[in-house]
Amino acid sequence: MTRERIRQIETQALMRFRRLIVGNQKYMEVLQEAKRTLDSHGGFLLEDILISKLVNKNMFKFTKQELKLILVSDFDVSFLKRNKYINRSFYLEPLYEDLLTKMTLFIRDYFVTRNSSQDLYEFI
Repeated sequence: MTRERIRQIETQALMRFRRLIVGNQKYMEVLQEAKRTLDSHGGFLLEDILISKLVNKNMFKFTKQELKLILVSDFDVSFLKRNKYINRSFYLEPLYEDLLTKMTLFIRDYFVTRNSSQDLYEFI
């Protein structure tokens, strides 16, 4: 089986799962809370942090793996998984992967060239 075929099967399975989510109030509540959490953190959070925040709220009876599946299947929340510069993350649509990658590379290059740490407010 090729990687492309595996991606096709994964995409088809997610589409089927999305159809189940649309009418289910429990899933919709998870997505709304995830969007609020992302929005309150600038629209971007690492995968583990977002899922931990949702689990710690004790609002849902889902495992971490189930929460991730629900989040990955949403159209408004994007999942960043194939990027060698940024760890697996969730972000809201106005934030684009290309912009995040450029920012990450710029910051990395800045500190490599500088060769020392810097106060956050001085950097900004």
